[in-house]
Amino acid sequence: MTKAHNKIFLIVSLIILVSEAVFVIINYFSDKHTLQAALSQEGQQSQKTFQVALATTWMS
Repeated sequence: MTKAHNKIFLIVSLIILVSEAVFVIINYFSDKHTLQAALSQEGQQSQKTFQVALATTWMS
């Protein structure tokens, strides 16, 4: 009976390990995409702000 329990425990542990690894990988790629989008948007906003400041400087 002990060997059967050990085998079941091992199988359940491996299933949990694989599911957690897949969850971590999915979250990694999702967060990476979100970060890239946020940085791109921040860069575009900074560029617009710089262009307005430069135009204002040249007008003075």
